[in-house]
Amino acid sequence: MLGAADEAGGRPGTDAPPLAETPLATEARRGSAGDATGGTGFRDAEHAATKKRAEVKKFPRIRSAPYQSSCKNRLNLSLGLTNEEAARDAMGAFARLGLIGDVHAEDEALELVLDDFARRGVGTVLCVGDIADGPGDVNRCCALLEERGVVTVIGNHDRWLLAGECRELAAATPSHKLDARSRSFLDALPSTRSFATPYGSLLLCHGIGDDDMSGVKPDHLRHDLERNDALKRVLAGPRFDWMVNGHTHRAMVRRVRHLTIINAGTLYRTDERRAVVVDFPARTATFFEVLPTGLSEHESVTLPDVDEWSRT
Repeated sequence: MLGAADEAGGRPGTDAPPLAETPLATEARRGSAGDATGGTGFRDAEHAATKKRAEVKKFPRIRSAPYQSSCKNRLNLSLGLTNEEAARDAMGAFARLGLIGDVHAEDEALELVLDDFARRGVGTVLCVGDIADGPGDVNRCCALLEERGVVTVIGNHDRWLLAGECRELAAATPSHKLDARSRSFLDALPSTRSFATPYGSLLLCHGIGDDDMSGVKPDHLRHDLERNDALKRVLAGPRFDWMVNGHTHRAMVRRVRHLTIINAGTLYRTDERRAVVVDFPARTATFFEVLPTGLSEHESVTLPDVDEWSRT
């Protein structure tokens, strides 16, 4: 049903501390089949290498997981933190996650959600992409996500914008309105990110895994799930306990086999605008309605521990 937040260990709205990204994240950036394009289908290997160089040059805050991890380890050593203390720090970073669904250039709603998450002391903020194609300012959205340290993946609308495709769609962002900084930011985003957290392994994606056009909806029945090839690939691959995604604009929480799927919904003004806070120690997901005046609690649900496919 509903979620997003700032990273722990820093001031609200500042760079987030590094996350324990797994080796699978590096694989995901190359594509599930060893494709150096990131699995998006329109980037070649040479462009991917150019993109990476531009990313490091223009956005020094966007660093690889090994780099972030090494920085975190050095920081722990410099502060005299033990492994136990570092583990507690990781627990805090992931204890409460703020989830942001499809943004669709809604810069004012995005800023409102990020400010509210900061006031609530949310540890880490994740965004499922589709930053582009909407009525607001896509460049400001990119700047907010970067400056607030929001962990973000690319969505199909961002992919289309970078490729100059599907610009005839309603509310499509004209290619010429995307400035160089935002283009570099979007182009540096991976299709998936995976993390080893104290609460289980977590996959962040737009659709389902590296398929940014697939999704699971609240009203999908068992036969819909069993025929969902993208979902079957995720379930059959390296184990994930949690998948945070979007694409459908339908906020929800469902558990299929060992995988709990949390859809963050959307900020798009023509749909039900939602944001989510997941509290792992309390095992709750709280869905908020995004109003012009702020966030209003809509529903709080217990994270499911029942496998839907085990039901008769």
